Amino acid sequence: MSKERIVKIPCPFCGKESDFLVYDSVNVTLDPELKQKVIDLDIFEFTCEHCHNTKFLPYPCLYHDMERNYMVYLCNEEGIKEWKELDPLEQLMSSYSVQMEYIKRGVTNYFDLISKINILDKGWDDKIVELIKYDCISSVMRERIRNGKLDDLMYSVVEDIDNEEKMYISLYFENQEDAECYVIDAECYNSFKQLYQDMLCDDGEILIDDKLEWYCPNCG
Repeated sequence: MSKERIVKIPCPFCGKESDFLVYDSVNVTLDPELKQKVIDLDIFEFTCEHCHNTKFLPYPCLYHDMERNYMVYLCNEEGIKEWKELDPLEQLMSSYSVQMEYIKRGVTNYFDLISKINILDKGWDDKIVELIKYDCISSVMRERIRNGKLDDLMYSVVEDIDNEEKMYISLYFENQEDAECYVIDAECYNSFKQLYQDMLCDDGEILIDDKLEWYCPNCG
């Protein structure tokens, strides 16, 4: 089951303390109504009891899908350093008596959490998708530089909009209201999979993102 608790935090607007419902873990198999609340940001939205202003406040949270056999652990930058040393994900998994065939991933921001949920729900290999995303971002940035567009890439999201055999990489740039969207269709995915799958080692790394620090072809 999901694990939740009430914490008191000062309102970032008026400074008065209010209760904030925090989920240390979200089990979308046992509590399916929480899945949409994660995707819609609702579980990370703080509402002040006094001034009634709202604020998006992400916090460490374990997302758990028992049907699809995966977990994604969201934590902040400082938390990821502790996670590398103490591996709290393993401790969280132990509390659920989870077997090691689970896919385990760690992310440091909300957008990567949503991307992982979309990718793993579709049954695609997130390592392959991250390689595609890296290739896409590299190509887009080179083209933007050639065109004199030097705005920073703020974040990217992998989305499954229409449940077809394709996904979308949405890139959000500074000073640009609309995202730039690029399609990953089944042909593209399978092409990358055929090219890279046998080259990727399975060394238990769980921080899989488009920085490719995890990427070590033929290392074992």
